[in-house]
Amino acid sequence: MSLPRPATSAAPLIDPAQLREFAEFLPGAQVLQLIRTFTNEMQTRPSMVLHLAREGDLTRARAAAHYLKGAALSVGARRIALLADTVEHAGDDVIVEHAQELPGCALDTLGELETVQATLRAA
Repeated sequence: MSLPRPATSAAPLIDPAQLREFAEFLPGAQVLQLIRTFTNEMQTRPSMVLHLAREGDLTRARAAAHYLKGAALSVGARRIALLADTVEHAGDDVIVEHAQELPGCALDTLGELETVQATLRAA
């Protein structure tokens, strides 16, 4: 399934409402595990997608981008989900160009996730 393609920079890094909703309906340990799993993915998957794209393994790059998109959507990481979707559906001639944005977006997302978590803990 392809997401709508607005400019990725307009999308929020993290949707705090989604994390707040999880915190209301899931036990705290499950929310923490979800965030921990996502954090682990953000530390490796974006670079993996870029590496695969640069190596010309576009099928695996697209599959890894699809997985990244799902992980991102699970915690409300909208911007990297949109970017991963763009990579997943990019033409062969531009996939590397889009994939190059993933590692930086992942760092920004992780920073924002820490801020949102701190805000939720304080609330």
